[in-house]
Amino acid sequence: MLLSGTIRSWRKFVEVLAHMNVEGKKHSSDNALVKNLQRINYILDGDQQKEFNQWIAQLASVNYLDNMGMIPSTPFTIYDFQHRKQKKRVLEI
Repeated sequence: MLLSGTIRSWRKFVEVLAHMNVEGKKHSSDNALVKNLQRINYILDGDQQKEFNQWIAQLASVNYLDNMGMIPSTPFTIYDFQHRKQKKRVLEI
């Protein structure tokens, strides 16, 4: 729950894994990342493990789609569009 509530990208997840040590310093070798992922897995029970695995799969699929250019980097919302139109009107005056 803690990870899924704060981490929204694969890159951020790898950053968290890289800093999981006593000093909080970045250790980004493959061995360190795998070891830290194993540490997370060791403390999870059955249902927590299933939830974590689903979250990892979702995070990986979003990362894959983002790398393929299929997810926009900035979400489009009506507010953004209206705000842009309003700003354009102000600049035209």
